[in-house]
Amino acid sequence: MSDSTIEEEAPDPRFASFVYFQAQNGGLFLGRIPNPTTGETSVNIKAARSVLDSLEMLSDKSKGNLNKAEDKLLSFALENLRKLFDEVITSVEDPSHSCFNFLLATSPSAPTSSFLFSDPADRRRKTSRGAWPGL
Repeated sequence: MSDSTIEEEAPDPRFASFVYFQAQNGGLFLGRIPNPTTGETSVNIKAARSVLDSLEMLSDKSKGNLNKAEDKLLSFALENLRKLFDEVITSVEDPSHSCFNFLLATSPSAPTSSFLFSDPADRRRKTSRGAWPGL
C-alpha cells in the first residue's frame, strides 16, 4: 500500500476534531460526560438535540464529499449519539428512572418519544431548515 493511499483514507484532522468535539458535547448534554469545571453531570435535552441536528445536517450536506474514514467517523458518532439520546428520552417516560425528576424540574415540558421519529427520512425533514422559521 502506498503512502498516498494511507493519507487518502485518514480523516482530515480538522474534520475529525470537529466531529469529536460535537460528540463530546452531545455526551456532556446527555449527562454521560461530567462537566469539566464542576465534575457534575446534568441533562440538557435541547442542547443535545441541537448537537444531534447539527451532525445530521453535516452528514446530509457532506454526502459524497467525505472519504471512507470521515464517513465512518461521522456515522459512528451519529449512531452513538442517537442511541444515547433515545436512552435519555426513554428515561423521561419511565418515572422510576433516576434522572426523571431532574428533567421535569429543568424542562418546561418533558419531551416524549414523539420527539424522535422512527424513519430517518422523517427526522431529516423535521430537523431541516423548514423547522426553524426565518433561517
